[in-house]
Amino acid sequence: MFGSAVISLLPLLARNESGPNSILFGILVGAFGIGGLVSGFVIVPRIKNISIEKRVAGATILYAVAMMVIAFHHGIVILFVGIVTVGTALIIMTSSLNFVAYNSVSSWVRTRVVSVHQMMYWGGVAFGSIVWGIVGEIFGIPIALLAAAIGLVSGLALAIRYKLKPQTDVDLTPAMHWHMPREMIDIDDHTGGSVLVEMEFQIDPRHSQEFESAMNDIRSVILRDGAINWDLFHDIENPSRYVMMFTSESWTEHLRQHERMTKADLAIEQRAISFHIGKDPPRISHFISEDMSKQNHKT
Repeated sequence: MFGSAVISLLPLLARNESGPNSILFGILVGAFGIGGLVSGFVIVPRIKNISIEKRVAGATILYAVAMMVIAFHHGIVILFVGIVTVGTALIIMTSSLNFVAYNSVSSWVRTRVVSVHQMMYWGGVAFGSIVWGIVGEIFGIPIALLAAAIGLVSGLALAIRYKLKPQTDVDLTPAMHWHMPREMIDIDDHTGGSVLVEMEFQIDPRHSQEFESAMNDIRSVILRDGAINWDLFHDIENPSRYVMMFTSESWTEHLRQHERMTKADLAIEQRAISFHIGKDPPRISHFISEDMSKQNHKT
């Protein structure tokens, strides 16, 4: 949002320097692009060994300084250099943030996460453009740019609490440890049917609370990977018996869940299974819904 001040006020900056002539505005837009090209082809490849946080912090400070210079120093040359600097800093920041977003999630959901990140980013630019346009109209362009620069630098304080780095300590490699069930019916006849999966546990009642806590973590994983719903049932006649159930939209969607479980998820699953005291592993059953409308049609 704060970085959008220059983008939204660029036409006014050009008008203040050269009047209604649109040539300067075109030159400044080109300067913005030149900064981006310099950053993308020259600077970014050479700073790969610098941590993401230092890259973003340095680019943020550079961006803020450029806005302050543009706010209080007039002249076409200074304005041109300032816009080039803004374009350079912006590409460093956006490429770094995209890298963090892309590498912080499992491979199957990366494109979705990046698209959401881009939507939020450009949504902030759009909202910020409205805000800084209003601020510039009321208080003047220099004050608007100065306020945006201060806000941009102040945002660095969040880096103390929220670290900008991929979760390298979490293994997001697909585990592929769920075994394929032996199909005894024709799955092709049930392509549109939902799938119910049951997993039965035998638990020492003394460890019920710990087991339920571990299963709550399983719930987050299962729902994240595409399940429609998830439930854990406790047998009222047999306190040691628990049944976990979750539903997927289709058999195809359930097979995708097999691929989405990561090695980090495997560790969560193994912790829950460690409470199982049965002689055999937890029993897993797969059910696929029948289309009862076909049966009614036959009758």
